[in-house]
Amino acid sequence: AEWTVTMSDWGRYMVRVCDSQTGHCSGDFFYAGYPWYNDEGFDRQEAAMLAFTSSKSTYNVGETVELKVPGSAQSRILLSLENGSGVLDASWKPGQAGENTLTFKATAEMAPTVYAHVSLLQAHGQTENDLPIRLYGVLPISVVDPSTVLKPKIEMPDVLEPESEVTIQVSETDGRPMAYTVAMVDDGLLDLTRFKTP
Repeated sequence: AEWTVTMSDWGRYMVRVCDSQTGHCSGDFFYAGYPWYNDEGFDRQEAAMLAFTSSKSTYNVGETVELKVPGSAQSRILLSLENGSGVLDASWKPGQAGENTLTFKATAEMAPTVYAHVSLLQAHGQTENDLPIRLYGVLPISVVDPSTVLKPKIEMPDVLEPESEVTIQVSETDGRPMAYTVAMVDDGLLDLTRFKTP
């Protein structure tokens, strides 16, 4: 059998099918829509998983990071900013039904990646959805510190002859110290592995 059903509101639904002759029933859950996200961008694997987005995937130090977090009425949102060393900052925000916007400044200590860990605590008596009281999600955000970006420069002949000596000069455009490795690989070998040369 096949049915087409149009949902009047976003949320988590259960489909239950019963055999009228045997009385056997089976069911499963699914999610339908979201008022501020399109269906393609909403990917939830577990009931407690919170899907949220940032306005950009990469930010420079000093820019304001903007997060769009779905919420419910009278909820509380805990935003924890973390990296490989630990928790950089944590703060509570009041949540509302629909889209919530959270902002913070990208700092140098967040480079190269900061993880925005969001926990949403729904009001205990809320009935607008049947999701768990605690929802959580993590979003990696790239932070670029221009002062740490090296610009290597290579000076060498365009053509190298077999069995000849060659001088290669490596430097940094702004004269900053850096560690580097020089690797020379034959074009034929690169072709075998389909490596795209820079």
